[in-house]
Amino acid sequence: MKKQMTEIKIKNFLDDIKISHDAKDFWTRIAGKLSPEEIEAFIILKKENPQDLVRAIEILMRREKALLGKDTKTLKEIFEEEKNMFKDLI
Repeated sequence: MKKQMTEIKIKNFLDDIKISHDAKDFWTRIAGKLSPEEIEAFIILKKENPQDLVRAIEILMRREKALLGKDTKTLKEIFEEEKNMFKDLI
């Protein structure tokens, strides 16, 4: 029962966030695979700055696509973007 409640909360997590349908589908697919710490990080992003949450999910989507396509150029660009994102936080 508790797991089912968690799954419902995860599925509905983005309902009040303006984000693409593809990003919502991606979130639904990966959310169950995230660790509690990763989920907590997404919850903090949602509370603190929803735009960063959207950006993080979009980066994960692009990274997955680049990995599946073995697109090293795009992967390097994504890693650079992630690095800059962390610099902004510090």
